[in-house]
Amino acid sequence: MWAAKRKLFIFTIFFIILLIISFFIYKTFIEKKPTCFDGIKNGDEEGVDCGGGCKEVCHLRAERINILWSKTFEVADGVSNVAALVENPNFYYSISATYNIRTFDNKGFRINDFSRKISLKPGEKRLIFIPGVKTAGAKIVKTFIKIVKINSITKERAEEKKMIVTSKTVSYEDGQTRLTVGLKNNSLEPLKNIEVVGVLSRPDGEVLDVAKTFLEYLDKRAEKKVFMTWQKEVRVENLKIDVYLREVDISEL
Repeated sequence: MWAAKRKLFIFTIFFIILLIISFFIYKTFIEKKPTCFDGIKNGDEEGVDCGGGCKEVCHLRAERINILWSKTFEVADGVSNVAALVENPNFYYSISATYNIRTFDNKGFRINDFSRKISLKPGEKRLIFIPGVKTAGAKIVKTFIKIVKINSITKERAEEKKMIVTSKTVSYEDGQTRLTVGLKNNSLEPLKNIEVVGVLSRPDGEVLDVAKTFLEYLDKRAEKKVFMTWQKEVRVENLKIDVYLREVDISEL
């Protein structure tokens, strides 16, 4: 009887030790800790690899990108510039998305159809400008832009503006319109590859024309003027001038 109890005691101790070793091996070498890249909703995540402690924000928590307007401007027979103003209304999230632009003639036939990617910082308004779009001789009368896919939404706070517009002046000469824009680098570091987009509108907001130029370099705290020219006179009483600035990644040029 004593021998049987002793064997049972030894077996129980051995079994407990085996459980402890197995638990240690599982926790150390087998169990995977929750991450934001494992394709599983785990840990404190609100969705699959999003929310909680993850940098990626679950898409339903963010407001959609706003399409403020879209328009096409004919610059020559069979060639047009396409422009659209979009806005990220989220002040704590940056958004990477894919958009689609379609243009149509007066009979409703599709002329152009292309998709591109865009990344918007928190609260950013971006003037999408695509010059030299070929229309095969047709005249574009309608332009539509649509966000077809949200690629990612990440937590990020809006930055202070590095660049500011100090002046905007329109002049006319030889049947042309010239926009002179004064810029200032408001930061303590040089800025490179600055995209400058000028928009001329009526007082009621109707967009008349758009142009774009680049400034390669602007030193810290420096000021400089850039120029944009339209090969026609854009004369309207109380002409409204909007300028959109951003530093462009070299891969986008």
